Amino acid sequence: MGVLVFAPLILSWATRPQLGWSRARLMELCGIFGGLAIVSTVVLAGALFPSAALFQLQYAIFPFIIWVSLRFGPRETTTAITLMIGFAVWGATHERGPFTAQNLDQRLILLEMFMAIASVTGTS
Repeated sequence: MGVLVFAPLILSWATRPQLGWSRARLMELCGIFGGLAIVSTVVLAGALFPSAALFQLQYAIFPFIIWVSLRFGPRETTTAITLMIGFAVWGATHERGPFTAQNLDQRLILLEMFMAIASVTGTS
């Protein structure tokens, strides 16, 4: 998973380290990342509602990933994906969110498939 998640993050930040955004663009990016953090916290980390009813809401983060991918560049997209994956991994390891139905091995397989789909969706 490091090849799909962390290698693009490191390479995208290493190639263009300078930020050149206008105030409106920066506000849009903050809004996207704020919304992504809230949705990821609720859906993937199971922070507010740790019930099993949220199992099918993990795909609610894809509009944010696609939005960042279409409006910004690879650097912002890989950062958003890494943020979302951090919440998903935390939720899976603490038995919260959508990846809690089976034992640890099965949870990690489902989590890896989800991370791969999210990474490919955002960076392609």
